[in-house]
Amino acid sequence: MVSTFDKGHRNVGKSPEDSHKTDTTVRKAQLRRATTKIGINNTERKETTSDMIEVFKLLAGVENIDCNQFFTPATTCYALRGHDRKLVKTRSRLDTRKFFSQRVVNSWNSLPASVVQATSVNMFKNSYDRYLAGGMDV
Repeated sequence: MVSTFDKGHRNVGKSPEDSHKTDTTVRKAQLRRATTKIGINNTERKETTSDMIEVFKLLAGVENIDCNQFFTPATTCYALRGHDRKLVKTRSRLDTRKFFSQRVVNSWNSLPASVVQATSVNMFKNSYDRYLAGGMDV
């Protein structure tokens, strides 16, 4: 006979390692559905995620590189709607859309403040994943 405690528990009889695998599989499936819904395929999602992590590292000072070499911080009140780490996309005569510093600005500026204001790289990664999965208010 199955107790009422065990009825709704999907990981009954599994080891903690198997339980973790099940939870991870469910989270990956949710993320895959969310990115498909907004029109991003797996390769684009990985590229965008790694770009956002690198921008966070540069702006947070984790990398020993001056972020002003790549980005210009926004200073006007209008540009700072949303979060206070917005970036300005500089204009150029060259086709610079493929350069890292130009490619990431729109994606970075569209992130909610709760993601951008993370205090560590791991916290940023987790918040960004939740944001992509739709589990975070914008």
